[in-house]
Amino acid sequence: EGRRNGNGNLSTSQRVVDVNGNNSTGETDDHEAGDEVITKRPSNYDPSNVVSHMLHTFAGLDRYPNYLSRWSMDDIDTLEDSLEEKLREVRQQKKSIQERRERIMHLVQRAVMEMGEGGVSDDDGLLSFLNPPKSWDDVRNNILNPRASEAIFKSKFFAGRGGRRKDKSDHRMPATVDDVLSGNVAVELDMGLLEGWIDQEMFDVYSFPIFSEEFCTKLKILIRTVVKLGEGEEYPAMYPCLQSRSSMLSVSLNK
Repeated sequence: EGRRNGNGNLSTSQRVVDVNGNNSTGETDDHEAGDEVITKRPSNYDPSNVVSHMLHTFAGLDRYPNYLSRWSMDDIDTLEDSLEEKLREVRQQKKSIQERRERIMHLVQRAVMEMGEGGVSDDDGLLSFLNPPKSWDDVRNNILNPRASEAIFKSKFFAGRGGRRKDKSDHRMPATVDDVLSGNVAVELDMGLLEGWIDQEMFDVYSFPIFSEEFCTKLKILIRTVVKLGEGEEYPAMYPCLQSRSSMLSVSLNK
């Protein structure tokens, strides 16, 4: 439907299609009725730099099957580029972490070999303590601090029934070390026993001893050996991150 404006020109009501996905009705001069005018409005969508944009997008994609149907192609391209960028970051970090863990594992194996070649026997416990404990007695006697053992093993979970098993097997049987390490049981400790285990260092700051002094001594010996190997010439050149981490460990152990 057309009408004359103040200048005598024909003004027509038109359908304005916004390429960003928004439709509106506007008036322009000297156009036939029913014309579609394609406009492009600037978009503020920036998922790479605005976290709320990306979170809102994830929520929409998860909730609505055709969530992107009303989006402009430019915004969809922006989303796609942002996701690809994040995927590259994930893959890069995954590769770096995998390489670092492989090198650290190699250093630990080298350290164990050198300790063995240096006359350290399994009877001394410096090599065997790397293996998972086989029994609760092993945990009590070789790993945990006495205060930790008292708080943990006097709990009903260990003193009585074995706890709720995730595989719905007989929960009346005592939980084994393998059950706990594999996550087959939900460990529940008595809160009342934990009070005697925890020390308040200052306001809102608490500490509790977990490992025995003997276990910590063995661990420090192994870490010092690993640090020494990590500071060798072949490793920092290939993996600089190991050198920086080794230096930090060395400073911490020497305090």
